Amino acid sequence: MYQIEKFKNGLTVVLEPIPYVKSISLGIFVGSGSGNEPTNLNGISHFIEHMNFKGTKTRSAREIAEVLDSVGGKLNAYTSKEHTSYYATVLDEHFDTALALMSDIFFNSLYRESDIETEKRVVLEEIKMYEDSPDEIIHDLYVRNIWPDFNLGQPVIGRKEVVSSLTRQDVVDYLDEHYFPGNIIISVAGKFKKDQILEKIREVFSRLNNKKKIHKESKLPTFKSGVNLINKETEQIHLCFGSRGVSYHDERRYPLLVLSSIIGGSMSSVLFQEIREKRGLVYSIFSYPQYFKNSGLFTIYAGTGLKNARDVLAIIIEKIENLKKDFPVNMLITAKEQLKGNLILGLESTSNKMSWNGKNYFYYEKVLNVKEISRIINKIEVDDLLKLLDYIVNPQYYALTAIGNFKEDIFKGIINDK
Repeated sequence: MYQIEKFKNGLTVVLEPIPYVKSISLGIFVGSGSGNEPTNLNGISHFIEHMNFKGTKTRSAREIAEVLDSVGGKLNAYTSKEHTSYYATVLDEHFDTALALMSDIFFNSLYRESDIETEKRVVLEEIKMYEDSPDEIIHDLYVRNIWPDFNLGQPVIGRKEVVSSLTRQDVVDYLDEHYFPGNIIISVAGKFKKDQILEKIREVFSRLNNKKKIHKESKLPTFKSGVNLINKETEQIHLCFGSRGVSYHDERRYPLLVLSSIIGGSMSSVLFQEIREKRGLVYSIFSYPQYFKNSGLFTIYAGTGLKNARDVLAIIIEKIENLKKDFPVNMLITAKEQLKGNLILGLESTSNKMSWNGKNYFYYEKVLNVKEISRIINKIEVDDLLKLLDYIVNPQYYALTAIGNFKEDIFKGIINDK
């Protein structure tokens, strides 16, 4: 059972002892992502994540990398559109080592000018690598085209011209604005005694001073439908097609997971069976929902040859629109069991449990009970999914972004005339 503690300085700690394991996972979640960034600083949250591994007052970048390696542990971090996470997993006897390391990079990172210039080159190479992976960047471009005028549409990795111009003062100012206790959640899951761990965390993180100013949340974005084609030499056409979705706080988020599973979430899904198994038009096709604090998207990805791309999109639209009048009721039970199984099995590791608890508190200010979620999933009926289909499968909100060697708009008339 988890326990939530709030320190006087505003920092939140979520603890969940799991006595039968040998590992312990520690995560620090900061409410800083590309959705919080002004346009002229797009990518700075991700850049700061990189910089926090470049050296502290007592450790070089190499020593930071070696600390947990030497005790068989793992250290990593990621940045999303709405938060940044630093996390580690070690054997329980090495928790003090992990805590000391993570607090060191949190409090004592130097952000040297020379390191900033070096890391800018690293991130610019990362952006180039990303741009050379059309099956990856297509998802980012799709979101950008739907929300072109909103921070939530900005790429997490940033844009070349912005990253190139970042300064040490930009980094220090942004840290001051976002890295304060009221904007930080610490999550711990694994083998430990609550009181001992809590005291160790308090001893380290109570020195942080809270701030009255709170950073601005991303604004509620307005959905922009339509077709966006990016001309690029590729072997395949990579496309993302979709519509509006729901937010983390919308009660339809679980029905949407079930619906996505039926549409394109597994090998037995409608689109996989029809477009790959029956027609052989794709290797990869899948659907997924994206949830944010105040908005969301539903997306279908497919990779196919130029001569098949128009047919693939037409079949996708035909199949999802047909669900309104001919819903595969027999797939509902399978989809619900799949979702529950993935949820429960996914929380068996201390790392995933720590992440679940931390992100839950970030979005809901509580940790959602897995048994209660399972009960909610069990109650989902066909009517719930049909209502959701009416919301999602609406030509007014159809959006398509595709990358490939286009000589013309091969999709003309499929979406444009709806």
